[in-house]
Amino acid sequence: MRLPAFALCCLGVALFSSIQPATAIHKDLKDLYTATNETFFAEFKVKLAPGRYDNFTIRIMPEWAPVGAARFKKLVKAKFYKGNRFYKIIPDFNVQFGIHGDPDVNDMWADKTISSDDGAEFHKYGFVVFTKSSPNVVMRSTQVFINLEDNAHLDDEEGYPPIGYVIGDGMRVVESIYQGYGDQPDMERLTFDGNAYLKKHFPKLSFITDCTYIKKQHGMRVTKDRRNRKKLKDLDLEEEDYEEEEEEEEEDYGDVYAGEEKAGQM
Repeated sequence: MRLPAFALCCLGVALFSSIQPATAIHKDLKDLYTATNETFFAEFKVKLAPGRYDNFTIRIMPEWAPVGAARFKKLVKAKFYKGNRFYKIIPDFNVQFGIHGDPDVNDMWADKTISSDDGAEFHKYGFVVFTKSSPNVVMRSTQVFINLEDNAHLDDEEGYPPIGYVIGDGMRVVESIYQGYGDQPDMERLTFDGNAYLKKHFPKLSFITDCTYIKKQHGMRVTKDRRNRKKLKDLDLEEEDYEEEEEEEEEDYGDVYAGEEKAGQM
């Protein structure tokens, strides 16, 4: 039986559409406009305690979770994490950050959630993950955590795909973040009262003094320490070149507003 030319054309279009990558028809298009398969880096400078400063770098892997990677890139480039306290630290589990110190900034991002990626990576030591809005709701916004152990019990949890991992000796810095308050800080109060609440009730919390987006460039060489090489043995840790961007002053929120306004116009 011969099909009419119009029917054959429609069939061809349908077959072609069915083989397009999932990201091409993903509903989170506003975040996917920056999603690519190219890895990038985010450097975090941290005040661990009075007089103690250090830094760690995260390598973001868009092929693991393209929507989450695009959102993280937007947040880092907007300096959203600058001034963030590490407000939830559970030893041998994870360390969490991502609620801004300015309540107005939190309000600005409150409804800008993204749905989950279909990631397949496991929750290993040093892997970075967006948190969900609630156990039964797979929506993500700005909060992330870093695994302090191999957390295999999270591997089958929907909505927790890793977006990257801490490179080099960065986990030495992450493990030096102040842990004395555990998960005592109230995240709802932090959201509405900002860093003023944490400074008053939890003054010893370590915090981020600056965050910098770094793309692959010729320049400095990424190093790998022995512990990360052992813990992340299943990864292909190729050496990458990158170049740092200019450092900004601590807790200057101007870039957050400017970055969000610019992103909203795109």
